[in-house]
Amino acid sequence: MAKVGNSIFDIQGRLGDLVYYRYRGKSMVRKVSKRKRNNPTPLQMQHQAKFILMGNFLRPLYDFLKITYRVYNRSKTGYQKAFSENYHAALTGTHPSLSIDYSKVRLGNGSLPNLAEPSIHSPEPGKLVVSWSEREYQGGTRSSDILYIAIYSEKLNRWIYRFGCAERYKHICRMDISFFTETRVQVWLGFVSADGKRVSDSLHAGELMVS
Repeated sequence: MAKVGNSIFDIQGRLGDLVYYRYRGKSMVRKVSKRKRNNPTPLQMQHQAKFILMGNFLRPLYDFLKITYRVYNRSKTGYQKAFSENYHAALTGTHPSLSIDYSKVRLGNGSLPNLAEPSIHSPEPGKLVVSWSEREYQGGTRSSDILYIAIYSEKLNRWIYRFGCAERYKHICRMDISFFTETRVQVWLGFVSADGKRVSDSLHAGELMVS
């Protein structure tokens, strides 16, 4: 509301679509700024929805991705690199029907060779068994390479991950995942060298119904 001073010409405040004020002793007037309505375009809504979906999916793996992603740009983190790759490769559909194609999700990035012919099954309640081929090691692998596992339940929106379940030479890993009993999960596998300096790309081993 505008205020009138000693003269009708001495006005300060808003009057209609004008604002009267004093600046350095002089009476000034300007038009009221029109607020821009925040009406995002369909493309903006699509990008926002994709960012939210992928962020919610990967955020619990922040510490995991520090290890499974080789980052050479110091300004980026493993999480940021994984987010960028999966944002462009693993999202499908359009807003509001976006979804994640788990077969295209990547949770590790490196040159170390991965498992050969992996197999996953749940032979008893709350248990996961992972096995892989015994073919001869190639490409700079070591028998001491350490297996990493990441398991996700869409129904529960929950991750479980683990390093060191088994070394490469053992060809088998048994893991307690009782939290996921009678739940369908997605499983990703890979290796990290014993000194932590090399890592493999992740491998989506498939979908599994936990006993």
